[in-house]
Amino acid sequence: MPVWGTMLRVPDDKGRLDPDHIDHIAARGRRACDRVEAATSRFQIKGGPCWPASPAALHEPKAWQALRIQSRLGSEAVRNFFDALIFDRDGYTCHYCGREAFQFYEETGQRRTLWLVVDHLDASRKTPGLFEVENSDTACWTCNTIKGPLPEAAFLEELDSLVLARMKLLTRRGA
Repeated sequence: MPVWGTMLRVPDDKGRLDPDHIDHIAARGRRACDRVEAATSRFQIKGGPCWPASPAALHEPKAWQALRIQSRLGSEAVRNFFDALIFDRDGYTCHYCGREAFQFYEETGQRRTLWLVVDHLDASRKTPGLFEVENSDTACWTCNTIKGPLPEAAFLEELDSLVLARMKLLTRRGA
């Protein structure tokens, strides 16, 4: 599915992306799926008895930590698997704005979807909080960029302010 992958290539005035850019984005998506599949396979082999019956079991912090310790995989495999785990737990929905990737894809006429990232709720914890389930949420790229290092409460206040400002503007325009 197409995503906003770079601000250098933006849609035309009708909201369409260049077909070559869409192909490039689709290829990136396929490569990401391949990386997650490879990481899952390595986890399954090296995790042995820690491998859960379903992904939901890994939403528990202790189960995730046990699998990480048992498998001793490289950081890239851990990151790919962890991101997929968090996206699955959150239903591919941004924790802040509530937009859901597949719904957004349908609403835009299958032209684009959300670029999701894993947001660390307490960004100041750095490495010790990097792969902690309880410190991570799914966020769209837009919300994550605006939020930056702000605490969640301060960011949500800013998001509310932006929504109110947009509603006032639309009301003035008669939309």
